[in-house]
Amino acid sequence: MEEGKAKKKRERTTGGEEEEEEEGEIFQRDDAMKKRKKKTRKSDDDFDDDDANAAAYSDIYGPNASATFHFLEEHRHRVHLQKLSDILASVACQSSGINCDYGRFTNKPLVKKIAVVLAPGLEHKMYVDTFGALHCKNMKRIFRNRIEGGKGGSQCVATKSMNPTAKGATHARSILYNGGWASGAETKKKREAKYKNDEAAQAYRLAKEQAKAAVKEEGEGEAEAGDDDNNGALKKTAKNGGKNNKTSTTTTNNERVTTETKLLQFLRDAPRKLSVKSATLTAEDMADMRYPLPTLIKKKEKAEVKEVLKLPEGGFVCTQPAGMGVANAEYPEIVAMDCEMVTIETGLALARCSVVDDCGTVIYDKLVLPPTPIVNYNTEFSGITKEQMRNVTTTLEDVQKELLELIPSECVIAGHSLENDLMMLKMCHPNVVDTVQMYPHKRGAPFRNALRFLTERYLRRKIQHEGTHDSVTDARATLELVYLKLIRGETFGNDISENFEDSESLFDHIAKENKTRGGGLENECEVLVFETITNSNNETIGVSGATETYKCVSDDDVTMKMQMSMREAPEDMSLLCFGYLRELEDVLEKHALKEKKKKNKKAKGGDDDDDDSTARKEHFIERIEATQNLDSRVARIWDELPANSLLLVATAVGDSATLRYKQEEKWSRNRKFSETEEVERKKQGLQNWTDEEQEALNKRWDATQFGVALCAIKPVLEEGEEKRPLVPAAAWTNSQKERV
Repeated sequence: MEEGKAKKKRERTTGGEEEEEEEGEIFQRDDAMKKRKKKTRKSDDDFDDDDANAAAYSDIYGPNASATFHFLEEHRHRVHLQKLSDILASVACQSSGINCDYGRFTNKPLVKKIAVVLAPGLEHKMYVDTFGALHCKNMKRIFRNRIEGGKGGSQCVATKSMNPTAKGATHARSILYNGGWASGAETKKKREAKYKNDEAAQAYRLAKEQAKAAVKEEGEGEAEAGDDDNNGALKKTAKNGGKNNKTSTTTTNNERVTTETKLLQFLRDAPRKLSVKSATLTAEDMADMRYPLPTLIKKKEKAEVKEVLKLPEGGFVCTQPAGMGVANAEYPEIVAMDCEMVTIETGLALARCSVVDDCGTVIYDKLVLPPTPIVNYNTEFSGITKEQMRNVTTTLEDVQKELLELIPSECVIAGHSLENDLMMLKMCHPNVVDTVQMYPHKRGAPFRNALRFLTERYLRRKIQHEGTHDSVTDARATLELVYLKLIRGETFGNDISENFEDSESLFDHIAKENKTRGGGLENECEVLVFETITNSNNETIGVSGATETYKCVSDDDVTMKMQMSMREAPEDMSLLCFGYLRELEDVLEKHALKEKKKKNKKAKGGDDDDDDSTARKEHFIERIEATQNLDSRVARIWDELPANSLLLVATAVGDSATLRYKQEEKWSRNRKFSETEEVERKKQGLQNWTDEEQEALNKRWDATQFGVALCAIKPVLEEGEEKRPLVPAAAWTNSQKERV
């Protein structure tokens, strides 16, 4: 019999790749459904217990009792997005005593099933305005804006997101990880246990211990002397005006071992989850971050047309391949660079450049004389003083020549906001690692974490404090952050997901509650997650603890599976279905990206073939259709829910994509520009971000951060009452499209 099953299985797995994938998905889904049905199968004793429970509920609440929920009147204008999890936890984990302090339940124990729909893109103002009345008719029918009687209330509330530029997956994690079910002590214990058992964390901890032991053997006095020698070398270079640079380099290369350099040496040799090459920025990333890059142009030579690289104008240079040109020195796999700037009449100018090798040893450290007199030394931010710069004669051209000899194009340069340093150096380099990209800001681009913040948070030490800045110290800190990322892996240091990785999700808490309560089926709550995954949007919510997670091909597929799950679940079974619908979010993202490309094309002097009014009309029509589709899907899920089931719809934010691109535009227009770029901007009539644009951006921010949350419990139909039909979305006629 077993051989027959194996033979059938082999027969099923033969055929084309497409058939394999389709059948594999079907069998996987069927197996999951069989497991659920097997889990819900009961004995006669279980049925007797259920009858007893049903009779007890009937005696307490009555045979046709209905549960209800509404947001309290004093909270209906604003609830923080992450607080929505309190609604879910108070129903799914009733024995834990979690309450929803901004809403009121009646007959809450009657609620057995919960459906949650996350659909980013519909802001609160649009929903309560005429737009919502016209295109959200089903949701308006299901969720009442005002509840009469008692102290009033509403089934609609505005939710405030602290991160309105984030995508939907981040909002899902924000809802499901920020409840009051996990205490700080439990989270801390979990984090400590994870750190203790993680091999990468052990490697980093071992490297720190080895570094401390090595320094202790050599004597703390020698370590302190090494720091003094390093500072003295820099001062000596400044006094000699950069003329005695050879002596300075020799001194710094022979500096005594310090804790930092010894640690970096051990970190360099520690086992890694990522390679340096995999962490380097792509050409697209470098272009987005405004790195100085050569452009490919066509050049006619005699009868042939060749493509050649053209460097940016204004004295830019490009690093050479090892062994070719001037790049003949031995080089490590990676170096770290940091530069300090002073202010001259035309803007910022390079004043100091420091480079350390893969062990943190200084291989280059020079003070640089700006082309015009210094207006402000920026000592608070640069650490550069008037005394240091008094006799300096080294020019930018000298630094460029020496760096081209020292760093070939194959060597990886690490830095923090390295594009600013390379722009000041007027140097193009193809292989770079940037800690800005390795440790993204929790609010996403264009926001950036400061180097001192990353150092204090992840390296547990302070730099740049009390007004002291040193480019060598900053370069070493940058290199250590890079090594730490390579050792710990891709997810380490990612604020967008790291805020949740050590916490307990709502689904984890439900699973824990199921174990502690024990008993029959009525005491357990099953959690199913459905999310749309497409080629253009494949980011998953990544929440742990779910019983099953289904990756769906479309929002209609998510809706169908949620309907099927609710329909097939036994009446007394506790079930939570979480669905992530992306159509509206994807429509907004597509049009925001189209608008961004259009503006970039205009800025480069290209012709715009599209009519602005036509493009806006098409965008608005697509947005309306996506909203109507969302309204229809919510209604279909509601119609399939059994009586006394709770439905929560959260849109989280409005048009986050447009807000995100507007923030990036503001950053790109307010960044530091080279002299050549400034001349080109004046020719094109471009200007920095204006006060009027900032005011408009603030208004957009305020509108986008307020999504809408809708919550209701399906009532029991009274005798003779008929189910209200679904309101179909009106088809668009040509005349209606013309009027938009």
